[in-house]
Amino acid sequence: MPVLAVPADEGFWVGHGTARLWVQLRGSGESTPHVGRGDLVSFTGTVVAHDRRFADRVGVDESEGADELTRQRFHLAVSAADLHVPHP
Repeated sequence: MPVLAVPADEGFWVGHGTARLWVQLRGSGESTPHVGRGDLVSFTGTVVAHDRRFADRVGVDESEGADELTRQRFHLAVSAADLHVPHP
């Protein structure tokens, strides 16, 4: 999946064009993998429902897509160990 934006330390948007989903890293602690806009990532995760306060809790503001994240009502939870970011 292409990374579209990385507005939070432990989460980022993936997708194509305007279709995107939030990926929330779990269990990342000090060893959060470096993910940047334009990276192609692969992972195994779980679809998780979230409440209306989720965007605030993960540090996504209005300019970074908080309204969209709230409307979607779910995100992908991915263990940092299950995230693969191939770098050349």
